[in-house]
Amino acid sequence: MLLFGSTLTGVLQSLNNAPPDEAKQEARKASQEKLANYFRENGKSGILLVARFLARMVAEETKKLAAPAAGLSSGNEYSLYDHVERLRYLEFSEDQWSEQKELLSEVLKLSADGLEEFLKDERYGLLLGKMAYNGVGVTFDAGRDDKPEPKQRPEDREWTRTSVGTDRQVGSALYLVSSYMSHSCDPSVRATFPSGTNELHLVATKDLKKGDELTLPYVKVDAAEGEDVITARRNRRQALARGWRFACNCERCIKEAPVAAPEATEAPKDDVQVEGEGAKAEASVARYETGTDGPEYRVGAPKGSSEDDVE
Repeated sequence: MLLFGSTLTGVLQSLNNAPPDEAKQEARKASQEKLANYFRENGKSGILLVARFLARMVAEETKKLAAPAAGLSSGNEYSLYDHVERLRYLEFSEDQWSEQKELLSEVLKLSADGLEEFLKDERYGLLLGKMAYNGVGVTFDAGRDDKPEPKQRPEDREWTRTSVGTDRQVGSALYLVSSYMSHSCDPSVRATFPSGTNELHLVATKDLKKGDELTLPYVKVDAAEGEDVITARRNRRQALARGWRFACNCERCIKEAPVAAPEATEAPKDDVQVEGEGAKAEASVARYETGTDGPEYRVGAPKGSSEDDVE
């Protein structure tokens, strides 16, 4: 239940025709505890988001298979997988995710025969990269202040999109519609959680008209107390370079960039270093980026687009 939530409970029961014997139950419990211990020690939620995504996908596909028998139309709805396929992702080396894959694959295999096939080849690394690039930090008010200091290098930490800082979040989630939004240091919307749950509300920060792009801050964009403009710009751009591997050149960053002295012969050097390659997209995303497929996320988006989440 902790790993998959309530989404997959009924599905797993239907996939397992016979109740597992005592030995299988013990093996399943041991595999789940091993994965839980890994999560406690590392504190990274990406593996849980991948598991929840797989649970949702299995439940969705099972529902489609049952639709004809129930006399219902499965239709051509825009599926969960269709959304996730179009999300950009960060590429990680196999040694960064192989242990996670083995742990999760064992849990899936012991939950239902063949379920581990969803993670064959390098699929786990791809899904983890999508969670890493698109995950949103769930925060209430100004966030929590009781989390221990992270032990990893900033470049190795798990980052999420939150305007108060990943270290102040209470959890992380994947919100499919919001994942299409680009970052801006002068965003047009902000994420809030007014109900005290993981239900995401997007609130406009300025007047918007139909056709305006919706942008979201991936990091804390407001200057800290006593922080000058140049330092604040450098800090937020460093966070973006570490967490999402790009050097921000939004209008605000360009406007606040240090200006070279009149006698200088060279332009001022950039103040951030981006390690590794930036975010990537699957081949099918080309259709979306050229406007020939997929939903568009602007004010007045097409009917039928909906917010959904993997918590």
